[in-house]
Amino acid sequence: MSRIRTPVGFYTKGLDLIADAVTVLRREYDPEITLTLAGTEQWPLAGGPPEGVNLVGVVSSAEVTRLYETHDLFVLPSRRDAFGLVFTEALAWGLPVVARNALAMPEIVTPGVSGALIDKDDPHELAGAIADVLANDDIYQQCAARAPAIAEYFSWERAAREVVDVIATAIS
Repeated sequence: MSRIRTPVGFYTKGLDLIADAVTVLRREYDPEITLTLAGTEQWPLAGGPPEGVNLVGVVSSAEVTRLYETHDLFVLPSRRDAFGLVFTEALAWGLPVVARNALAMPEIVTPGVSGALIDKDDPHELAGAIADVLANDDIYQQCAARAPAIAEYFSWERAAREVVDVIATAIS
C-alpha cells in the first residue's frame, strides 16, 4: 500500500478546504463553477482532484498575471500566513479575495468591500462566502475602483520610502 505525501503548504494554505468547498459549490450553487489551482504540480490527496478543479502546476509570472486577468475571484483561506502578498496582488488587479479572518488577512481584505473572510475550517462556510462574493456586483465595482490605490499603497517604492523615513528619523 503506497501513501501519498501531502505537502505541508497544501494544508497550510487551506487548499484542502478549497477543494471541499468547490464540491459544495458545484452541488449546491452552480454545477459549472471551477477552480484553477496554481503552485502544486501533483494532486496530493487520494482520489485525485474533485470535479471542477483544474491543476495548472507552478506557473511563470506572466501566467500569474494572465490568471489574475481571466478569473473572477481569488480564494486562499490560509491557516498560517504572516502576510500574504498574493492577497494584495489580487486586489491590485481588481480581483475580490476570499480569505481567513485571521493573522494579517483582515488587514488586507475588507468584507463587503474587497471580498469576504471566513472564520473556520468549514467547506460550507467557504462555499457560501465564495457564492456571496460572486453574486455581489458592488464588490466587483469597488475592487476595480480601488485597484490603483491598492497597487500604489502596497508598492515597493512606498515601502522603501517609509523605511528611509524611519531610518532618517532614527539617526537625526
